[in-house]
Amino acid sequence: MKIRQVEEFKKNSEAYKRLCEVSDVDSLTPEERYVYEADLKIVRDTINQIRGAYLAGIAVGTAEARVEGKESERQKGIQIMLSLGISPELIAEKFKISPEEVIRLSENTQ
Repeated sequence: MKIRQVEEFKKNSEAYKRLCEVSDVDSLTPEERYVYEADLKIVRDTINQIRGAYLAGIAVGTAEARVEGKESERQKGIQIMLSLGISPELIAEKFKISPEEVIRLSENTQ
């Protein structure tokens, strides 16, 4: 989780400031307790949203890296097949792409 985002939230959140002012939860009146618990829910929900967004960002980055890795492996496979003398047409059929795409990918890796 991004600590900077949590710290920024703590600094600017009225709900968080009110929570910090309570020293003894058991001594609160029912109305004060209701406000306290509502503030507590706001703070927990916001921190969990920040955490979720952070984890989602990691997941997206990981997925993008996997896609890039697969593309890199595909290009390596095409290069190896071309170096073995396999025709671009046959490679295109294997990878389900056009022969022009095979040639383009082989030129990009050279």
